[in-house]
Amino acid sequence: MQGEESEMGFFRGENMGECTQEQMLFIEQQVQEIMGAYREAISRSGVLENEFWIWYTLVMTQDGDFSQQDLSNICALPKQTVNTIVRRMAERGHVVLKMVPGTRNRKRIYLTETGAAFGRALVAPIIEAERRAYENLPEEDRRLLPRILRDYTNALRQELDQI
Repeated sequence: MQGEESEMGFFRGENMGECTQEQMLFIEQQVQEIMGAYREAISRSGVLENEFWIWYTLVMTQDGDFSQQDLSNICALPKQTVNTIVRRMAERGHVVLKMVPGTRNRKRIYLTETGAAFGRALVAPIIEAERRAYENLPEEDRRLLPRILRDYTNALRQELDQI
């Protein structure tokens, strides 16, 4: 990786702490490459990408304490898209919706046994691939990556919210 960084000219500037246009383009390209890899793998799973991310969230969290609005926020999907997908999941018997006491129409989504089994089978290959990829990183990178991603995401969100 060090060689790649030098070849791309990331450290050509006098102040290595400055963010260059090349660095920002590289980060964006890497994000797109990751999303493209997910998109290709998901397309082989037999479900649409948006539905996959809802399954992924429900299976990875395993507590089932989400509303459709929560899933919309977590998966960065329009609420209507989430509603449509969850309705289809319920029609197939994969989830049940339970009213939240004291609310007018807020419902919690819970996986049924069938849904939990289907969801685990659906997302397991992706989760395993993620785990293997992460474990292939040097230990120091594994230690730093979550914090760096969180910090960059938070900083970017804060800046974009000002636009």
